[in-house]
Amino acid sequence: MGCGASSDSKSSSPEPTPAANESSPEPDGPPVGGFEDSEFPESKAMGFVSPTHPKAKYFNACVWRYGFELQPVDSDEVNLFARGIMPGDVEQGKLNDCWLLAAMSAVAEHPHLIKACFETDRLSTIGKYTCLLYDAAEGKRVPVVVSSKFPCFSEAVRPDDVPAGTPLFAQPKNNELWALVLEKAFAKWCLGYMNIEAGFPLWAMQLITGGMVYRLDKVQAGAELSGEMVTKGGGRWVKKTIENAPTDSNPRAVNWFEDRSQPGWDVDGLWLDLKGLHDRSTTSQPVILTTATRATGKVRPDGLVDNHTYAILELAEADGVQLVKLRNPWRKYEWHGDWADDSPLWEERPSVTRAIWPARAEQGHTLKNEGIFWMPFLSLLEVFDCVDVCIGAVLDA
Repeated sequence: MGCGASSDSKSSSPEPTPAANESSPEPDGPPVGGFEDSEFPESKAMGFVSPTHPKAKYFNACVWRYGFELQPVDSDEVNLFARGIMPGDVEQGKLNDCWLLAAMSAVAEHPHLIKACFETDRLSTIGKYTCLLYDAAEGKRVPVVVSSKFPCFSEAVRPDDVPAGTPLFAQPKNNELWALVLEKAFAKWCLGYMNIEAGFPLWAMQLITGGMVYRLDKVQAGAELSGEMVTKGGGRWVKKTIENAPTDSNPRAVNWFEDRSQPGWDVDGLWLDLKGLHDRSTTSQPVILTTATRATGKVRPDGLVDNHTYAILELAEADGVQLVKLRNPWRKYEWHGDWADDSPLWEERPSVTRAIWPARAEQGHTLKNEGIFWMPFLSLLEVFDCVDVCIGAVLDA
């Protein structure tokens, strides 16, 4: 969910998976199935489903299917990595884990970071995978073994437009399973799928990459910061870091600390900092950014989703226009304001279009509700409350 989302989870803290549980060599040939995760059986994997949960009827009636049993699209074979790793491989399902899926799609801009989370790049013929997640307490990646059995819609209880056997949670876009496997590894780390509803994207990015993470948090105009009143329109932005503090009842608990060594950023300073971070991103020193809308409890008229996390894909400036490109992990619901896909500004300001979106300038644009859009930086600051930053990575286990 958004910046203020809770990261509470229940039950006891997971133990690091011993090396003996790592995937063993598998025979070539068609999938045969078979692996059952005794540490994380189906009865435990879902977690406690509240009777008041809006999707409870689907969760309680789900059936479990191996990844290789899922029906491929366009007759292609289902695989772990079918066509390479792309951000578009990530699509959220019925679980409220946009914080995690947005982080995954943002990290997927750097495919080698996703591959570092997997012991193999092959489809498991026994439905068993070892994910390598970064444990900040250990200072290294640790193995998390999961079964590729995923909860799916049953024939008896499903929406009319959803076929039986469709995964309930992350979707196998492009016939790839890696997003489903990684989502389940997070569920196992947190002791159940229900325990990864709502959370902090920077915590997810740290587990996936091992990089340094921090948050830029908005202090509303008129709020008190370090004894001084902030009066600049749009507020001031301050830096916050986390310290992992897992407990038996909450494996992903963190403590927050505000960095008071600097006064924070105003609008101009924030643009320069974020643009500089994005432009300096490299394969060996990647920079990954996410952001989240403010919680209002209302349906937003601007097309954005309330209290929801988005991946920041690009920051660009031309002729005094500052724009940010974002992705919604739902792959739908886009910004409807200035510089949206259907905005006349793209035709009215051709020099900006040529500089920032040259393909549109040359070939035109067909409107598609795919969850990827541009919006003005100042508009982002009005409706988004934070930016999570991840720099660098630990690639070796």
